[in-house]
Amino acid sequence: MRSPTVEWRERDERLSPRLTALVGAVSLLVSIPYLVLGPGLVMDDWWSLRNVRFDGAFAAAGSDQWSARPGAGVIYTVIFGLIGPHPLVLALLLAVLGAATACLLARLLATVFPPLLAVGASLIWVVMPNRLSVEVWASATNIAVSQVGAAGALLLVARRWQSTAGVVAIGLLTLVAALSYEASIPVMIAAALALGWARGGIEWRATGTVIGVSLASSVWIVLHYHPAKGVSRTIVDISQVVPANFGWGIFPAGAIEKLGLVLGLLVVTIGAARVIARAFRPYSGPGDQMAVAGAVLMVVGALPFLFYSYQPLGGGDRVNYLSSVGGAMVWMGGLDMVRRVDRRLMIVGAVLFVAFVLPVRIERWSLWHDAGLDAADLGPSVRQALPSPPERIVLGPNPIVVQNVAAFVEPYAAEAAVQLAYDDPRVVVRFAESPEEFDATPPDRRFDLRASARLLGR
Repeated sequence: MRSPTVEWRERDERLSPRLTALVGAVSLLVSIPYLVLGPGLVMDDWWSLRNVRFDGAFAAAGSDQWSARPGAGVIYTVIFGLIGPHPLVLALLLAVLGAATACLLARLLATVFPPLLAVGASLIWVVMPNRLSVEVWASATNIAVSQVGAAGALLLVARRWQSTAGVVAIGLLTLVAALSYEASIPVMIAAALALGWARGGIEWRATGTVIGVSLASSVWIVLHYHPAKGVSRTIVDISQVVPANFGWGIFPAGAIEKLGLVLGLLVVTIGAARVIARAFRPYSGPGDQMAVAGAVLMVVGALPFLFYSYQPLGGGDRVNYLSSVGGAMVWMGGLDMVRRVDRRLMIVGAVLFVAFVLPVRIERWSLWHDAGLDAADLGPSVRQALPSPPERIVLGPNPIVVQNVAAFVEPYAAEAAVQLAYDDPRVVVRFAESPEEFDATPPDRRFDLRASARLLGR
C-alpha cells in the first residue's frame, strides 16, 4: 500500500550538515550544566564496579546480563571495566551518545517530514526532561547505545539502502539496538514498516532485515531471559506514558502540568481528526501527521513495559527512552499547527515550552547529583562508623528516594558500595524491613542512612 501524495514530502528531505551539526551542538550544550554540577555513580553502578574489583572487567555486567543482553555485557565491560569509577568521563560518553541520537533522529524524521519539523522535534526531544536516567546514569549506557543503533538502522531503511553493505549495516545496527536493550524491538519493527509506507512503498530487503534480526533477537532473549528481571503476572497500566510526555514528566507540578496534559491531548485529538476524518482532511498538514505518528510511537514505545511496574520518573524514566521521541513529535506537531495560523505564535509557544521544561530538568539534575554524593559517601561512612564489619550490617530505617531518584534502592547495590569500601566481598549488607527492626538492631550492627543524606534536603 502506498502513502498518499503530499506536496511537502517532495521537498529536499536531507538535512544540511549545518542543521545536523546544530542539533548535535544543542544536545551537547544542554548536557553541560549537569557536567559542571558534577555527575555521580548511583544504584547498580556500584554493583558493576564491585564485580570488576573482585572478579575482573568481564564480570561487570554479571553472567545473566551477558547471556540475556550480550550488547550490554560488552558495554558494561568497557564503561565499568575499562573506564571505571570516573563519573565525569562516563557522563561525557552519555552526552556524546545523546547528541548522536539527536542527529540521527533529525535526519530520520527529515526523510518523511519537512526539515523545520524534523529539526524542531529533535530539539524538543533534547530538552524534554523525561528520560534523564539515560543521560546521567552510567548503568543506562546500554540504553543510550540502543537508541543510537535503532535510529541508525531506521535511517538506513528510510534511505532505502538496498546494497549488500547497506543491508549488513542495517542488520548490525538492529542487532546492537536489540541486544543492548530489548525494548527497542517493537519500535524498530513498527517504524521500519511505517517508514516504507510513508516513503511510497515497503522495500523488503532493508525492512525485512530489521524485522528478521529483531525477531531472531527476540528468540535469543526469550531463551536466555534474565532471571533477575522479574515481571508482573498482570498487565501494568502504561497510561502513565501520557502524563510522562505531556504532564508531570516534563512540566512543573500544578497548573502548568495540568495545562500541558490538556494541550498535549488536544493536539493529538485535532491531528487525528484532520488525518482520519475525510471532512477535515483538507485542513491537515505535516504537523497533524507528525502529531498522530508521535502519539502512535508513544504507545508502541511503552508496550515492552506492559509487564514491568516501572514508574516513568527518576530511575524509572528509562521506560520513556523511545516513547519520549513520540512525545516530542506531538509537541512539534502542535507548534506547526499554530505556525499555520501565525508564525509568531509558534515562536512564543516554543519559548514558553523551553522556559517551563528547563527548570524541571535542572531540579532533576540536582537530585541525581545529590544521589551520587550520597552513594559515594555510604561506603566510607559505614567503614568509619563500623571499623570492623559485623556479621551483617543493617541499613535504614528506609532507603531514601526522592522523585524516584536514590543513591541506592536495592540492598545488593548498597552492599557492593560497602564491600568496595572495606575491600572485602564477604561483607553482608541489607536494608531494615521496617523502622522498628532498624531501631531494634544494636548500634554496632547498623548504619543510619539519614546521617548525611543530601537527598533528604530535597
